[in-house]
Amino acid sequence: MNFVKAKKLAAVLLALSIFLVAASPIIAQDQGKSKSLHVKHEITTTGLPLFGAIVVYNAQDIQGESLSRSTRSSKITMNDSVVSDVVVITITNMDEKKQIYINPKTNTYAEKGFQPSDFEVIDTVADAKGPQMEIKLTGKTKEIDGLKCEEIYFKLDMSSSTGVGEAKVKHYFEGTMWVTNDIPNGELYHNYNSYAQKYFRGSNYSSGGFFDILARLDVDKYNLTRLVDALNGVPVEAAFVAQLPSATGGNVFETKIKLIEHSTGQFEKGHFTAPESEEYKQVPVTEFRSF
Repeated sequence: MNFVKAKKLAAVLLALSIFLVAASPIIAQDQGKSKSLHVKHEITTTGLPLFGAIVVYNAQDIQGESLSRSTRSSKITMNDSVVSDVVVITITNMDEKKQIYINPKTNTYAEKGFQPSDFEVIDTVADAKGPQMEIKLTGKTKEIDGLKCEEIYFKLDMSSSTGVGEAKVKHYFEGTMWVTNDIPNGELYHNYNSYAQKYFRGSNYSSGGFFDILARLDVDKYNLTRLVDALNGVPVEAAFVAQLPSATGGNVFETKIKLIEHSTGQFEKGHFTAPESEEYKQVPVTEFRSF
C-alpha cells in the first residue's frame, strides 16, 4: 500500500470514527426511548362495607420513561357472581402533556391536556410538616416465581383528634411490599412512576396499580413520592391493611397485590395513541364515562 492510499484510508477511518462518536449519544438515546416494559398486577380488596371482593387487573405498559398505557379491569364479585365489570384504558404522554381515556365497552374515548398546576392538590411543603410515612428495608429476601425479591415495610398514621377527650378519628395504612430487580427493563417502572409524581395524584394518577390505590386513599404527594423513591425495582407482591377516616373503628379493609405477567416485547403501532377505528367515537372529556 503506497503512502497516498494509506493516507486516504486513514482519512476515511478517522471520518467514520468521528461519525460514530457523534452518533453514539443519539443511538443510545433512541435505544433508551425504545425500551419497553409490560407488567400486570392482580389487586384484590376485601373488607369495607362490602359483601364480596373487588378484583382489579391493572396492566401497565411503559415505553421509555414518559409514555404509558394503563388498562384497568375491575370486578365486584359476590357469592361467585360478578356484580360489576368495568374496563378503562388511560394513555399518558408526559412529553406531549396529554392523556387519552378509552372505554372499549362503549367504544368512546376522550383527550385531555394537562399541566402540573392542574393536579397540585396538596402543597408538599405543608405535607412535609405533617405525618411522616415510615419506610424501611427489612433486610428480608425471598424468591417469588423465580424472582429474587427484597421486602419493604411502610406505615402512615394519619389519625387525628375528634376533640372529645382522647378519642381519635382513625385513618392509617400499613403493609409490606416485595420488590425485584430481576425483570429486564424494570427500571422503567420506577423511572416512569417517579416522573409521574410531578403531575398526578388522586384519581388522576392512573399510572400503576399499587401507587394508584395509595393515591386514591389520600396519601399526600410528599409521602407518596418518598415511597416511590424508596422503590428500587418492580413490586411482585404487596399486602396492606387500611382504615378510612372513622371514629367507630369500622371501614377497615385489606388489599393484596400480585404480579401475574411481565415482558419486554415491543408494542404495536398505535398502542399509545387514540383509537383510529371508525367504531370509536370521540366525546368531550366532561362526557366520558368509564362504566
